[in-house]
Amino acid sequence: MKDETLSREEIETLLGMNAAGSREGGPAAPAEVPLLSRPLEPLYSEHPQTVALFLVALRPEDAAALLTGLDYAEQADIAQRIARFEPTETAAVKAPAIVETLSAAVKEAAGIDVVADAAGSFSAMPGALLLASILEHCPYGTRRRVLLELADRDREAAWGLRCHVFVFDDLYSLSDGSAGKIFSAAGREDLARAMRGAGTELREKIYRVLPRERSLELKELLDWGGAVATRVVEEAQERIVEIAKDLARQGLIDPAAEFRHRDANGLRD
Repeated sequence: MKDETLSREEIETLLGMNAAGSREGGPAAPAEVPLLSRPLEPLYSEHPQTVALFLVALRPEDAAALLTGLDYAEQADIAQRIARFEPTETAAVKAPAIVETLSAAVKEAAGIDVVADAAGSFSAMPGALLLASILEHCPYGTRRRVLLELADRDREAAWGLRCHVFVFDDLYSLSDGSAGKIFSAAGREDLARAMRGAGTELREKIYRVLPRERSLELKELLDWGGAVATRVVEEAQERIVEIAKDLARQGLIDPAAEFRHRDANGLRD
């Protein structure tokens, strides 16, 4: 049998380790976060419910840009409000004035042009779909942070949202058959990097659904690997989520149906 043992240099290359990374393994190293200049100050002076209504009335890509620019605590609060949003006639009446006022304020403060959603879909769509459409345009790191925080704050809303948008952590809830197809299709470099940010249960699931030789190879990569930048981990996780979405488009797996089944049967993680 061919010797599949990886050298230390190969492991470091595959994991994209920092030059000063520890040899002891462990969680991903925190990414550097620039000091916030709070260019979106006009939004902080408004009630979060008003900001939520403002965002759902914008084009999803514009709403995503603004949501990403907010402080983490504000992101979670406003996302929760959007998830619980119920279209009403009052909201439809108030939205145009709110959009006009806050759009002008944001442009003056930050030089950002935002545009209202011409289709006015917010007046007919439930909150989970509205938030999903916004998060799909957010960077993966923002999307993951919001979804995990929402799961802590509002499990009901988080589960309603999971059927429309999900992240790497959610793959734990899929059946072994579906998970096996996803992780088998992922490259070993991406899978090893993504697992640096995974919890123990998800790691064990990955080992369980993969062939034994590949599981052992992954364990070796993780045992020898050092600190990996959060950005590298999240980029790898996003690529694996895209594999899941591609398999779903091909009809080979159905994550939304599996999430709904678990929800209906009280099998929430």
